[in-house]
Formats: sequence, C-alpha cells, structure tokens
Amino acid sequence: MGKAGSNSLLKTGIFIISIVSLSISAFSQNKNKLIAPVKMNGKWGFIDSSDNWVIRPVYDEIRNFSEGIAAIAIADTTKTEKVYWGFIRCDGKIIIKPLYDEVQDFSEGLGAVATGDVIAGSGNWGFVDKSGKWIIKPEYSGVSQFKNGLAGFGKGGINGYHGEWGYINREGKKVIPSKYSGEAMYTPTGYLFAENVSAVSFARLYEEGVPSWGYIDYSGKTIIKPAFDWADNFCEGRARVNMGGYYQWGAIREGKFGVIDKKGIFIVKPLYKYIYNYSEGLAVVIDSNDSLDRFGYIDKQGKVKIPLVFEEAGSFSGGTALVKINNKFGIIDTSGKYIIKPEYDDLHPFMDGLAAFQYQNEWGFADKNGKSVILPKYDAIQDFYCGFAAIKMKNKWGFIDKKGNIVVKPFYDEAGNFQRTE
Repeated sequence: MGKAGSNSLLKTGIFIISIVSLSISAFSQNKNKLIAPVKMNGKWGFIDSSDNWVIRPVYDEIRNFSEGIAAIAIADTTKTEKVYWGFIRCDGKIIIKPLYDEVQDFSEGLGAVATGDVIAGSGNWGFVDKSGKWIIKPEYSGVSQFKNGLAGFGKGGINGYHGEWGYINREGKKVIPSKYSGEAMYTPTGYLFAENVSAVSFARLYEEGVPSWGYIDYSGKTIIKPAFDWADNFCEGRARVNMGGYYQWGAIREGKFGVIDKKGIFIVKPLYKYIYNYSEGLAVVIDSNDSLDRFGYIDKQGKVKIPLVFEEAGSFSGGTALVKINNKFGIIDTSGKYIIKPEYDDLHPFMDGLAAFQYQNEWGFADKNGKSVILPKYDAIQDFYCGFAAIKMKNKWGFIDKKGNIVVKPFYDEAGNFQRTE
C-alpha cells in the first residue's frame, strides 16, 4: 500500500509539473505574439491572425498591451454595470485582479491604479508593480505615467484638475514639489518631460491671471521663465506657445500661436491661429482668410515651406502628409507635390505602406504610387498595423492582409488593430 501510495504521489507530482510547464509554455509562446482585440456577444477577447482565441471573450472592456500586460474590466452587475479594472498577461492569466475604479497602462514597470471614484473627486491614485504590490500608496488626486523615472502627481482638485502638481520618482519620493497648476494635465503637455525639459504652469501666477507657463528641467530648476499663456513640450528642438489665449475644457482658446527654441527665443512670432507640433522638420500652421481656416507648413526656421492653401492638413510621417483641398483628400510629400491626387471623399494617411480611401461609399487601399491595390468594397475599414487591417462587411468585422486576402472572416461585432504583446 505504501508503494502504491508513493506511485500515486509521484503521478500527482508529475501532473502538477506538467500543468505548470504548460502554463509557462503558453506564456512563452504568446510573448511578442501578434494578436487583435475583438468583441463577440458583448464581450472582448483577443485572437491571433489564424482566427484562434488567444484570450477568450469574457471581458466588458479591454485595452492594448503595454509592457506585456493589458488592462481589462469586468462589470459589477449589482452596481448598475460599474466596471472594475485589473490586468492580464499575454496568455490570459489575470495577474492583478479587477478591483480598481480606474487604471493607466504600465510604463517603466509601474501601473497607476485608482481606489474610489477619482472622476467624482472621492478617490486617490497610486502605483503597483506587475504582481499587484503597492509601490506608491494611493494618496494622489491625479497622476501621469512614468517617463524617464519621473511621474507627475496632483494634490487637491478633482482627478488632479484644479489641484497643484509636482513630480515623484519610482520610490514615491517627491523630487519636485507640487507648486504647478493642475490645468496642465488636461492639455497635450500632460506634465511629461520631453527632450529633458517639461512645460509647466506656475500655479501662483496662473491664479493671478498673468502669463504663467515656462519650462523646468529634471531637477525642477526653471530654465525658461514663465512668459507664455500656454506652452507645449519640445519636439525636434522647438515648442509651440500661445500668447493672449486661455485654457478651457481641454482646449486653448483665442490668442495666437508661435514657436520658441530652447532658450525661450521666438523662432516664429505668435501670429498663427494654431500650430501643430513639428514632425520630420515641418509643422502645420493654420491661419484664417475671409473667415475660412487655411492650412500650410513651416520649416524649423519659421519659413513657409508649403503655402497655406489647404482646408485641412495633417503632420508628416514617413515623408507624406494628408491634405484636403476643394473638399477632396489627397497626400503630399515634403515638397508639396501630390503623391495621391486630391480626388477622394475620405482618405487616411499611409500606415504600413498603404492608405485607406473611400470611393462611392466603399473603402479600399492605395499604395504610395496612388495605385488602388485593394479595391473599394468594404463598408468600413481600419488602417494596417503589423500587416493586417480590420474590415467591415454586412455589419461584421474581420481582417485582411496587404494583398487583400481575408485572413479572418467577418464574424465579430467589433475589432481593434493587431498588436504585439510586448
């Protein structure tokens, strides 16, 4: 009997080791795998490019993977469908239980999570590691993600809004005191350092209604004194600023936009209605003529490189940009020459080498020669990512490859883009 018991115990041990091995194997196989979020019967999951379930549809909300894990939410039907957030890894295993009212994606190994209703002002944010352990306890009204070892934190206000902000390090130490205006967290700046500096609004000056925006470095030292009514972070050595305007409900209203260098000197005087960030050496500028907005491009010295003749214009990426003229969309290169002539009712920028276009209410894709390589026959589409694009036919979503082959038949109620799990 003892011998039989030993054999049973041995078999049980082998079984447990096998299960653990399978779990580790599944996790290893799914690392850096291509997967896409899809919705079926009201629940979200992830599939691979062969239409196999990688993570079955059991979640009410999901987000993209970041650093190998994704945020998921499950509704509490006893509380009017309120959802609680947690995190899963790429094999579907829940590594942080859905207990939190709000979460942010992981960055630099830490994820921001909120206990209580932070939107209503009755909760607080802190940070956990990938095991769910509190690294920075929830004591802040608002936080940003970590970047280069620092994260913004808010004290007071609702979700940080109308509070005062500073910076903490990964150990939770306050390295830059909370003396900056929380309104900045709701502009594109978001208190994240870029090119070793951060645009900030000095709270005291903001309250006094005088130009409050300037720039600090990682030590908190003011390197450009507050002299602007709004300022954005630097991009390609330039930053857009506003003079004479004011912030309201997530937008900068009125005033004029200009561009400064890292010494705070105007490269472009505040003359434009709006300016986009620089991309590939050019920035979109908007001015008004006869009450109509006109879009064009300036270079890093402020010289108009492509005239302001467009009704809409997008930033350059990969040497091309989307523009609209005479109510039709086209794509130009950095000299202003048309790569795709403006003859489409709707058009997307190039992604993965192809641009989605709409013709007679149906969607297809064109290459950089302007040739239609996937004929317009879809009710709706999303751009190509990782070699695949989501397409909609007869109210269902599937996926095609760059040759137009259907790799996942239209079957799902909703679909997102393919992505790497790492």
